[in-house]
Amino acid sequence: MKKIIFYLVLLMCSSHGYATKVDTNARPEQTAVLIVHCESSKSNNPALFKSFKQQFQRNRWEVFLYPVSRIQMQSDYRYLVLDRKIQSLAEQGFNRIMIIGYDDTNKLIAYYLSGIPSKRIKAFVGINMTGQKTAKEDIVSDNASLLLKIKIPVLDIFGSHSHPAVLTSTDRRAFAMTLHRSDCDCQKSRQTVIKNANATFHGHEMQLTTRITNWLDSI
Repeated sequence: MKKIIFYLVLLMCSSHGYATKVDTNARPEQTAVLIVHCESSKSNNPALFKSFKQQFQRNRWEVFLYPVSRIQMQSDYRYLVLDRKIQSLAEQGFNRIMIIGYDDTNKLIAYYLSGIPSKRIKAFVGINMTGQKTAKEDIVSDNASLLLKIKIPVLDIFGSHSHPAVLTSTDRRAFAMTLHRSDCDCQKSRQTVIKNANATFHGHEMQLTTRITNWLDSI
């Protein structure tokens, strides 16, 4: 199994248009999974974060949570916040970066990835991703439209009792992820549901963690 160092980022923000420099020199593979989450979100589940950390460390992956404040999320520089984190990981030598979004952070991650992200970013996991159209045609709010522009594998995962906005847009997101395009590496994109789980995944932490781990390990 590949040695992977993961930075879990429950992402509530995203960056668009800020490209991270890539070091082309050959080096041992190092992977960071970034879990970006809103530090004040009601859906935050400490037991889930602990499960991620334990599972990934068993796989020799390091786990890092990246909390983002509401103020940062509403800032005009919210995408730069994410890009700086990606740049920091790149400077530390991580040449494979996986991003995990949680609830609203998925919007910002998807927007960032639909732009000009670092080539080090290899996969995106969206937990509780929405995808409904908005009255104002707000592109940042429409994950399904953004997924059409993302060129890396995406795992769309949610509970069968998640938020209504998640459950009513599953078809749009699935279509956007699986639409064949010659300019992307989307063959491994998947949509999967954890039965009987709600938005916090209380009581289903290990099941969610295992599904995500297995998928990331296949990338």
